[in-house]
Amino acid sequence: MRLREALETQGGSSLGKFSARALRMIHPSPTRAQQTKGAGAVLKENIAAGNTFLVTVNGKPASMASIHKYLMKMQDGRDVYEVEKEVTLPRFEGHKLAKQVSRAAFEEIRQRYPDAPVMAITKNEKIKTKYRKLGWEELDIRQVTARFNRVEVARQHGYTDEQLRQFDEGWDREGYRLFLFDPKKMD
Repeated sequence: MRLREALETQGGSSLGKFSARALRMIHPSPTRAQQTKGAGAVLKENIAAGNTFLVTVNGKPASMASIHKYLMKMQDGRDVYEVEKEVTLPRFEGHKLAKQVSRAAFEEIRQRYPDAPVMAITKNEKIKTKYRKLGWEELDIRQVTARFNRVEVARQHGYTDEQLRQFDEGWDREGYRLFLFDPKKMD
């Protein structure tokens, strides 16, 4: 179910609290307050556009994920989408709810934008294994730079080459990888 529809039909109080709690789980550190504020704005936009999906258990929100059009584009100009803001409340973990809600969001992207690549960024080893088994292409930061207009977008947002270099070092040090589902390569 789309979160917007749930808010319209079930009233907003518990779902609003769920969204706020979910954001705290995604960005728990107080030093990341600015990022949380930005994430909140993006989440509100995604809810209003019908791009946030929700799984409920006994009428209570349990897991959600959103569709997001990424700032970067493929070198061939195609927009890239991702399933983001994936969160499951701790008491519902282990019930494969995140899998259900992520699949719903992924299928929505595939339906709306059949030629669009879908990406996921993670440092979680279990999730990396999942994407490898699904046959998604794994990219390190240098491959990301080669395949996307990443540097151009970073410069448009005021990042210097030194800041990008530091970001790249952190990406490698933390073990992040980008996984890409590209329908053009799957044909």
